[in-house]
Amino acid sequence: MGDSGGYLLVIPDKPVRGSHFELFPGISDNRSIRLGLEKNQNMHVKSRAKLIFRGSLLFFLAFLLHCENLFAAESVQSGAGSRMWHLLLHYKAVAGGYRSEIEDTGFFLSADGRSDPVAEYEASKSLFLTARDISAINRFPLRYRFVCESENVSPDESLFSEQTLRIEHLAKQVRTAYLVFAADYKSKPESMFGHTFLRLDTGEADYLSVSVGYAADAGDAGPVEFFVKGVGGGFKGRYALQPYFYKIRDYNYRDGRDLWEYRLNLDSAEIRRILEHIYELENGGEKYYFFSSNCSYALMYLLDLARPQSGILEADPPWVIPLETVKNADRCGFIESSSYRPSSSAVVEGWASRLSPRQIDAGVRISENPAGAAALADSGEFSVEERSQILDFAMEYMLCREYPRSATPQELRAVDERAVAIARVRSRVPAVSLPVKPAGEDPLLSHRSLRAQLGGGYEYGRSYALISARIAYHDAEDPLFGFAPASELVAPSASMKVYDPAGKRKPSLEEITLVRIASVNRINRLQAPLSWRLSTGVWRDPPVDAGLGFALSGGAGIAFGSRDFVMYSLPGAALKIDDDLTIPLSFDTGFVFRINKSARISFGVLPAYYPREKVFICPATGGFLIPFGSSFALSADVSREMVREESSLSVKLSTYF
Repeated sequence: MGDSGGYLLVIPDKPVRGSHFELFPGISDNRSIRLGLEKNQNMHVKSRAKLIFRGSLLFFLAFLLHCENLFAAESVQSGAGSRMWHLLLHYKAVAGGYRSEIEDTGFFLSADGRSDPVAEYEASKSLFLTARDISAINRFPLRYRFVCESENVSPDESLFSEQTLRIEHLAKQVRTAYLVFAADYKSKPESMFGHTFLRLDTGEADYLSVSVGYAADAGDAGPVEFFVKGVGGGFKGRYALQPYFYKIRDYNYRDGRDLWEYRLNLDSAEIRRILEHIYELENGGEKYYFFSSNCSYALMYLLDLARPQSGILEADPPWVIPLETVKNADRCGFIESSSYRPSSSAVVEGWASRLSPRQIDAGVRISENPAGAAALADSGEFSVEERSQILDFAMEYMLCREYPRSATPQELRAVDERAVAIARVRSRVPAVSLPVKPAGEDPLLSHRSLRAQLGGGYEYGRSYALISARIAYHDAEDPLFGFAPASELVAPSASMKVYDPAGKRKPSLEEITLVRIASVNRINRLQAPLSWRLSTGVWRDPPVDAGLGFALSGGAGIAFGSRDFVMYSLPGAALKIDDDLTIPLSFDTGFVFRINKSARISFGVLPAYYPREKVFICPATGGFLIPFGSSFALSADVSREMVREESSLSVKLSTYF
């Protein structure tokens, strides 16, 4: 009670010198107040009135002291019980109370701080306001500001260290904050669904901006180890601040990923809260979970901390997908506008469609030997405009080709030196070359990841009704806007069918897909990326065996075409385990044609041979998809199995949320 600033009211048997009760000498015993009967009636009335008056004053004093105690308790509750305090300490409600997601004991100022918000608040208040502990104040500057605000005390900035003041200075330098979405990169498990981070524009060139990212502290873990430990919380998550140039190099060039930059309407105080909280987490991060406590969750947490009234984390879903973070930030009013930074491979593809074969050949030669750039600059073989285009293309192509091959800092430095050599020559040629910037489709306007389907159809002589659900992310039965044609990333999904619905048949599980990936990358004159597919789960194979079985399938091949038309050929094999083991061979080939931004028509042939059963099948399937806004889509497919001469039809209505 004394720690909260209140008072415990005790009425002593005898007056205590210096106490409030010394003011009332007529009351010396709280257990019995004796009233003497006076012979004089007037004196009796006066004594009685005096006692009533004194008793009233005593009651009023006790009431005031009690209110003071209540107000002190309410002050603690408004601090320790506030949502902001829980955000600062990463508290989550658990059975019987609260528990912080931070395990590091150094993150707390109370021994019970991880599970007791009130104890942590009291310890913080004591160190910050009573002891004025400079070390604690500068270790947790945002926490200090909050306690001061809760206790109606102005923060004493003379106690701030140079490091704390530098954080505040950086926040004031930031002109604009951006939420950056790096497109999915299916070749890395940690990047399959994309990545999100912040960019803080300080008024210099954009590549010198400050990027704020969150990732697993995985060290030298390989892809398999990363996925296993990432799913199970085997890594700590860490924030990192670095020049934006490194993000451009790693995502645009090394991975060939588009970057979408969304301008945020954060003010300097909100940005300061973000930076100070990152500083407070320097030595104590949460466990990293691939599907939940990941880069996107951490970013939403920072936005929620910056603006607690936004409600961006109110839903607290069990899984967090980077693209959904962008959509949630827009829903909560953070996003003002968007801009597009295309990948180097997209830029190179744009150059390949714009330049003549002679220009392309010259640019390729310079990218392989930058010493040839000087000779080109002084050559009369090409016009000034053509020379500028060749040099711009040569630098872009060299970076696009060499960065992915460079693994060590020395190799990266060598690539940078070659780029500088070309840039020096380029500076001598008039800047008449217009930069190539391919058109992009804003992922913010694409469909949501969570999907439910209702449908029906006819196959193998029976009608059926279907219901399915998918958590993430995109497949061939979704609108195309914002996604590459024929590409897929599903994890996970499930569907059930009821055959002969009129006959009241029981539903049967049709498939459970754990992961299905199709990375379809178009080849061109300058680039020949590999296209591949991989899927695993439990599903039926009606042409051969109607039973459920575990299957793992994959394939690789090529794809070509344009942004709106893609043809692919992906031969492969599968491993299926049910009552026995079989390894069917397949040859997946087809095309996807984009009618408009989201609608499509498609056709594919998937011949397959089952060695164990000695069965060959060759189904050909054609279909279309029509979206209705971003929340609904209608798809239909007709298939003909050309060996057995059997036909099937399916119609599905999808909704996204």
